[in-house]
Amino acid sequence: MTGEDATGMLSLRTMVPAAIAVWAATFWFVHGPMVFAYLAMHAATTGVFLAAIYFADRARHNAAPLQTLRVTPQSSFESQTPAKRSVAS
Repeated sequence: MTGEDATGMLSLRTMVPAAIAVWAATFWFVHGPMVFAYLAMHAATTGVFLAAIYFADRARHNAAPLQTLRVTPQSSFESQTPAKRSVAS
């Protein structure tokens, strides 16, 4: 497989990795390996953060559902204290 499609042009599957490889090689020669070390460190810390968020979200969804508080409306008579009821009568 040469990476060409039916029209004889290079496919996107071939061009994108080739462009990334050319960019990485040029970047390496211009800026040196320390920039790649920084990018690797950034990718690692981002991965750790995303894993923590993923596992926290999974734990939240697997937890028992919260119990709902049921509130029933009361009439004005039921909400009064016994002392207020005797005064109102």
